Amino acid sequence: MAVKTDATGKIQKPGEDNTALVTPGDSAKDSILGLLSSMGKDLERALPMHIRPDRMMRIATTAVEKNRDLLACTKRSFIGSLLSASQLGLEVNTPLGHAFLVPFNRRVKDAQGNWGAVKECQIIIGYQGYIDLVERSGKVAKFAARTVHEGDHFEAELGLNERLVHRPNWDDPDRDLKPLTFVYAIATRSTPYGEVHAFELLSATGVEVYRKRSNSQQVYDAQSKRMVPSDVPLGPWATDYGAMAKKTALRRLTQYQPKSAEVAQLLAIDASDDVKLRSQRAYSPEVLELMGKYGVDDEPTEGDPEE
Repeated sequence: MAVKTDATGKIQKPGEDNTALVTPGDSAKDSILGLLSSMGKDLERALPMHIRPDRMMRIATTAVEKNRDLLACTKRSFIGSLLSASQLGLEVNTPLGHAFLVPFNRRVKDAQGNWGAVKECQIIIGYQGYIDLVERSGKVAKFAARTVHEGDHFEAELGLNERLVHRPNWDDPDRDLKPLTFVYAIATRSTPYGEVHAFELLSATGVEVYRKRSNSQQVYDAQSKRMVPSDVPLGPWATDYGAMAKKTALRRLTQYQPKSAEVAQLLAIDASDDVKLRSQRAYSPEVLELMGKYGVDDEPTEGDPEE
């Protein structure tokens, strides 16, 4: 059931079109705060103790004021992404780098079978979000990731006696600008038998394989009439390649570490770039219940996301 919002974003009678988060000319602040404020105590119960509704609403308002394209996203994708991150205690689009709300275009079919485009919001978990949530779980004492660049001394051995040695070439002022050769994540946890160390290692080629798998890295090929991997990085991979590489290593390592319920939910959210799949698999029951109660159900019929 769809709902309609007025100029302040407050919910009106059901049965109206609900595709855009706000209509042209609406105040971003009033629209976002009006929609979220209407959830009242239900919103407060869905959030963890350290994320208050007023804080979440201020963060949401700042996010849409900085990126006006978020205003054109569907309510379901925007609210679902915002609530999912907030429920995990991750702040979006802040200097903490926990997570980011990013608008993407999705090609969809309407009821008559005609193709069109709709803008949807996706949550991109940052590598610092992984570190914060995994360490906060208390199950892993240290969780970190590092990039290796040309000129660094690097050794890695696998097997029964795994070993990792990395000596960055700090004498080179351009070290961080040199091509990336490897990225790795490390984890340390305490057991009754002492500390246990683990690491996950990816070569530059391996990082590219994972980048090209991402739906956010797909472009439409007019000749084949389908989405294909982009040869050049797009979106956050273009602006923050090292950070995205670190996140890839951290995500792989997280899968093999003890998990809290929040970490398991984080992996579910980050497992798919597809908004429709996220709404079916990744949004927690609390988020789905909250969106359903307030009629936030404007999901496109079918299609493929593209940047």
